[in-house]
Amino acid sequence: MKGCLYTKGSVGTSSFHHPYTSMKLNLSLNKMQSAAHRIGPSLVPMEILLGLKISSLLKEEGMKRVTLKRNAASPSSPSSTNHGLLRTLVENAYYLCKPPERSARVSKTRPLLHQYIRKCFSGLDKSSIEHILRQFRKLPWNECEPYLIKCFMKVHKGKYSQVHVIASLTAGLSRYHDEFAVAVVDKVLEEIRLGLELNDYSFQQRRIAHMCFLGELYNYEHIDSSVIFETLYLILAFGHGTSEV
Repeated sequence: MKGCLYTKGSVGTSSFHHPYTSMKLNLSLNKMQSAAHRIGPSLVPMEILLGLKISSLLKEEGMKRVTLKRNAASPSSPSSTNHGLLRTLVENAYYLCKPPERSARVSKTRPLLHQYIRKCFSGLDKSSIEHILRQFRKLPWNECEPYLIKCFMKVHKGKYSQVHVIASLTAGLSRYHDEFAVAVVDKVLEEIRLGLELNDYSFQQRRIAHMCFLGELYNYEHIDSSVIFETLYLILAFGHGTSEV
């Protein structure tokens, strides 16, 4: 009969497998025989043996909990030292579910033209560069040129795939605004030297982005090769046998 265990005869092993619950229980032969004598019939249902096993496990677990409570109550036990840690964990979980009230972050207000320029940079890619170039040419240049230079110098905050697109956009605007192109190159060289002087690890991504931007400007024939070699010599010789510290 499936789901039952016969106690008559010899039992070859102390472990059996229930076909429906897929649970393997390890019981000794003496425990099974004593359980069978207490119940009476020679046929012991699997549910009864399973209940006996669960009750024994619950009894052991209850004894463990009582022992832990007694150890926590005694001041000399090591468990009492962890009481503060457990309290901290509970408080952290509580405040994670219900954070304390605090004032909302105030967003920075920008003019509409600045918001439009930032929107154009967010959607800049190979397919939209011609459209964005035409839109930038329509801007009031005297008013927006300083902010445009500031946005062009934030290549480290955008995607790496946008660096060459920004360099191409710079070369495209240089045909109509020479001062803008010169200002961008001067800012890039200034940022590279500033990164060498500070030598701060937090500016590493910023320095790499400006180096890449300078190389892309050379690829789009916006600067001469002499600027590249002078910058390379500056990187190699800065702080070695010169007056720079």
